[in-house]
Amino acid sequence: LAALGAFVLIPWASETRRRAAEWKDDKTLFFAEPGDPQGPRVAYNRASAMLKEGRPLLAEAHLREAVRVHPGFAEAWMKLGTLYDALGSPDRARQAFAAGAAAPCPSPLPLFAFARFLERRGEAEAAAALLSAALAKDPGFTPAAEALKGLKR
Repeated sequence: LAALGAFVLIPWASETRRRAAEWKDDKTLFFAEPGDPQGPRVAYNRASAMLKEGRPLLAEAHLREAVRVHPGFAEAWMKLGTLYDALGSPDRARQAFAAGAAAPCPSPLPLFAFARFLERRGEAEAAAALLSAALAKDPGFTPAAEALKGLKR
């Protein structure tokens, strides 16, 4: 029985040590499994839940934690910008959208989100530049093409 227990526990302990050694940088934390309290994806998901419950200030705290741990988390920056815009904080929204647009992301969505924010603020030329950048990143991104055509300059 002891031999069977050792047969099970030794690989488990080895795997635990390996994972602990890997979790020393933000990339491995970013891809942490659900239930790992340090992961920015977990903080992002908590923020989403807080928004659904109508608790924007707690959502802000979780989104801030997500981008603190992983500053290149474009999706979290976009959600933070949207939250600040909804709360009537355009300067903070602009900073969050700009950080999301600057994050290394293969998707044109952060650029598109920032452009739409600027368009709502009456900054058509800046919005057009961002929409063009989104289309340069993905020429088949229809929402950016349509928004650029309908932009009033």
